[in-house]
Amino acid sequence: SYPTHMNPTVDEGSREEDYLTLEPKYESIFEALKTSAGLDNDAVVQVGLQLAGAYIGNYKLNHCEQLLKQLEPYYEKRGGLTQIRGRESMAFCKWKQGKYEEALAIFEWQQKVVGPNVALYENMGHTYNKIGNYDEAERCLKGALDLLDSGYVIKPGQKGGIYLGLANVQQSKRNLKDALESRLKALETYNSSYGSHPHSLCAKANLYVGQTYMQIVPEYRKAEPYFREALRLFQITCAASPLTLSSLCELGDFLICVNTEESVKEAHSIFGQSLEMQQNLETVHMGEFNHAIKQLMDHPIPGALSTNNKEITHSSVLSVYAYIKKFFPLIQKNMQLMKTQNLKPDINMLDVHLTVSNAYFLTGEVKMCEDIVLATIEVASKLDKDHPKVKDAINHCTSILKYLYGNK
Repeated sequence: SYPTHMNPTVDEGSREEDYLTLEPKYESIFEALKTSAGLDNDAVVQVGLQLAGAYIGNYKLNHCEQLLKQLEPYYEKRGGLTQIRGRESMAFCKWKQGKYEEALAIFEWQQKVVGPNVALYENMGHTYNKIGNYDEAERCLKGALDLLDSGYVIKPGQKGGIYLGLANVQQSKRNLKDALESRLKALETYNSSYGSHPHSLCAKANLYVGQTYMQIVPEYRKAEPYFREALRLFQITCAASPLTLSSLCELGDFLICVNTEESVKEAHSIFGQSLEMQQNLETVHMGEFNHAIKQLMDHPIPGALSTNNKEITHSSVLSVYAYIKKFFPLIQKNMQLMKTQNLKPDINMLDVHLTVSNAYFLTGEVKMCEDIVLATIEVASKLDKDHPKVKDAINHCTSILKYLYGNK
């Protein structure tokens, strides 16, 4: 059977002191052992895999992948539990990078080696959910529950992950009330398992409950305490991470929906925090970056666009959007980060450039607008010219330049 110490899950989460403190400890030990004994050493490989786990927990996924590639020949050479653990670490890294098909291939290999296992069934269930194969996801997750009913020993809170996986299946079938019930069960399981000690799984469950209430329109205001608690816990357990970034955006979106002057002001502050957090991540997360700027642009303070029935002029529009300017230093820093990180141009990068160009245009920042429009055209030139979004982007940029400089 699958050994107890070898059954982590992709949704395992972290406590406040876990990975943040373990990473520098393992780095120090690993470097010292590697220097004295080289990589082809049992202790070096084991500590290296512990370091990989810390990198995964802290979302330093590029660091993790590079380390595992160094260790791969040596954990493969040793076989047995060391090989399983090495491949499993790579699967978790791929999973958190969004490379779900690659992670699934490793989990399926693992299943052939170790046989029925609750954590492995849960991992496969979560992965099938991510790629949209909900029937297989349900089969795996119910398989995990069947093992639990047969007396299988698990770690505290592990049943919560299975409930969350089943909730995703239920949501895919538009059974929102069932999904909400499953997520509330998961939250109850995690809270009873971890008590008052902050844990990222409690944060995730709160976030999912809030998201579900947002989809049940008459009850969307019930989402607020769950979003706030999720953000509080993520800030404690994960610090600057994609999870915390996502939680900021969820709370910001909720506050926009409330649509009062006070809530929109707070939303602006929240999205500003998300722009600032991007600078502390391993790579710019373009989806959240783009979303934050769009929400700031699309939702000025309620009533700000009122002109008392007067005609809306270019100058009045510039006045309305002037508040966005205070976010420009953060936006510029993130755009510069994208350059230094040598990210491959794609549609997401194109969307970010377009959104930023619109922000500069609406605030009358002519030189900044011109620069980013030219950069947008450069990104578009590296993509498929027949893609509808690429065509629209080039046409939009051309229109902006014509407006700025006439028909020259």
